[in-house]
Amino acid sequence: MQLLRLLFPLLLSFSASADVIYLKNGDRITGEIIRVMNEEITIDPEYGGEYEVKFEHILRVESDRTMDVELYDGTRGAFQFDQDGEPGQVTLVSGAMTTNIELSEVKQAVEFEDFNWASKLDLSSSFSKGNTDSQLINVQGNSRFLRGNLRYVSDLSIVREKQGGDYVKERDKFRVAYNYIWRSSWYGALDATVERDPISQLDLRTALNPAVGYDIWDEPNKYFSVQLGAGYASEKSDFGDSSGGNIDFRLSLTYDISRLDLEFFHDQHIYHNLKGRKNTVFNTRAGVRYEIMDDIYINIQADYDYDFDPPVDTDEEDFTLLIGAGMKL
Repeated sequence: MQLLRLLFPLLLSFSASADVIYLKNGDRITGEIIRVMNEEITIDPEYGGEYEVKFEHILRVESDRTMDVELYDGTRGAFQFDQDGEPGQVTLVSGAMTTNIELSEVKQAVEFEDFNWASKLDLSSSFSKGNTDSQLINVQGNSRFLRGNLRYVSDLSIVREKQGGDYVKERDKFRVAYNYIWRSSWYGALDATVERDPISQLDLRTALNPAVGYDIWDEPNKYFSVQLGAGYASEKSDFGDSSGGNIDFRLSLTYDISRLDLEFFHDQHIYHNLKGRKNTVFNTRAGVRYEIMDDIYINIQADYDYDFDPPVDTDEEDFTLLIGAGMKL
């Protein structure tokens, strides 16, 4: 009996730590709230797999875990959900502040973290032997680190293709970017890019571009950002060295449909040199990833590049279809 008296408060604390969704029909769901999004709450109940509950069926919500909450009016912060309040309302608790709002005012909420990190690494390859010997290896990676108003982005691409023992594609590109987010969705950026493509007679290209960007979406399941900048670029090629100003446009989109284990992505980069070889280059990457197990996926991707003023003996267009695998780091 004495042991039960000692264990009871501990068991009670474990019980109280669960999230609870109270429904209008009198039922309640106990488990762990994964996210709030698209006017529904995803909860992982103690007795089964996670599923979504629409706002229209919810009476109250209770959770003692701190969540990163964003409202439709732009308010964002670390809050807990308390069950006090009228039906259809939630009480947001943060320190000494308590606010009652309609549940429909919540745009999204996820578990609060001091920083957010997302990183992926993809590998695609193909081999053929016989009448034509060919080999293609494509490695690409990207990462996004967010802490407060600061965001760091990096992209890596390595492509090697051989036909008949000779390289027909040998391209490397690395980009790192610093973003400072202000006024909710607007941000200032500083991009640095280094690339080489000896097959296209480009020995080295470096660029530094200040830019202004806008996040159309920046949510756990979807990200859509555009930015426009102007800066300085230096090129070393078989035709000599050139440097000067350039204009740089970037678009990045990912859309994750978690219930289907699918993620769509599209990246667009356009730059125009204002001096030297005054050309405009389009780089496009689009495809889909299908998760086959936790953090492991297969991907189908199409790359399309267009150079309006390519070096001699190289084509304006370059199209590649890739099928490979990748992992979230």
